[in-house]
Amino acid sequence: MIKKKYIPDYIFHSVLDISPEGLLSRGITLVAVDADNTLVYDNTIDFIDGAKDWVNKIRQGGLEIAVISNASLGRAEKISNHLGIKTYGLSFKPSPKGILKAAEDFNIPPEKIAMIGDQITTDVVAANKAGAVSIKTDKIENEIRFYYYYALRRKREASLMKEVLKLKGYGFND
Repeated sequence: MIKKKYIPDYIFHSVLDISPEGLLSRGITLVAVDADNTLVYDNTIDFIDGAKDWVNKIRQGGLEIAVISNASLGRAEKISNHLGIKTYGLSFKPSPKGILKAAEDFNIPPEKIAMIGDQITTDVVAANKAGAVSIKTDKIENEIRFYYYYALRRKREASLMKEVLKLKGYGFND
């Protein structure tokens, strides 16, 4: 039996599949998005195709948006500066501190935040610990930096995802 902390509220193939309308209808006012393998390719500041348009769509939909990442402060800031949004780098997820700091800064309760990211053991766990809405996306690519470390983590993630997919499917299915 999978532990509750590993179960995302929702699953999507890509961040690009998540609509502002779907988020707003669930009471979300702040979208917190991971960087690596969610908005940008691993260990780069190169955005996936459509990422900048998606961020604009989220903002135009009436939502606040911020990057909450374990990336270095410098790289996280470069990513956020390209988008004109706030960043929380070196968040040490699965610690909920980055999400809770964003809740404080934006003056909203954590349950009105959707944390979107590609890893169960970091992004989903941090969101669930904070009391935020957790949204898991598929990874964009295999990690390049620290490959062996991430290969082991991804193997565990695949096992967890098999269990999660027995409980729920992709999309806003509630």
